[in-house]
Parts: sequence; C-alpha cells; structure tokens
Amino acid sequence: MLALPTREKLIVYLKHRRDIRKIRKFGDCLYQSQAMNYVVLYVDAEKYQTTIDKLEALPCVTKVLPSYYKEVDRDFVGSLERDN
Repeated sequence: MLALPTREKLIVYLKHRRDIRKIRKFGDCLYQSQAMNYVVLYVDAEKYQTTIDKLEALPCVTKVLPSYYKEVDRDFVGSLERDN
C-alpha cells in the first residue's frame, strides 16, 4: 500500500501578494490571505528545517512561523458544560 508522506504546516508572511508565485515551489499552498499577506504552506517533514532556512533567506519573506496545531489539545469533552 502507498504510504502518505508526513507533512508539516508553515505560516509564511510576505511583503506582497504577488510573491506567492515564488513560494509555491517549496510546498503546497493551502490558503492565501489577501488582507494580511500570509500563506499557509505544507512541506515535507524531512525537508522541514532546510525549507525554513531557504524561505527566510528570500527577500520577499518577512517571517516564517511553524504551525502549533499538533500541540493544541483537541479534546473538547466537557468544555461546554457549565457549573450551576
């Protein structure tokens, strides 16, 4: 059976929206914000740190942030119950 590659999510802030074309070669663009000039980018887990270093070296990138989605607790059982 074909194994799916593990991917990591990055948040890449850009100077201009037109620079998205330069970023697409590093991974899969999932979302592009028009107002805040950022891109949600999925990259291979094996190339994660090298991709961050390459993106930060580009003049069109203002900052690169990792996604903390895996660290967030997604167990919401009991979070909506109220103590009366």
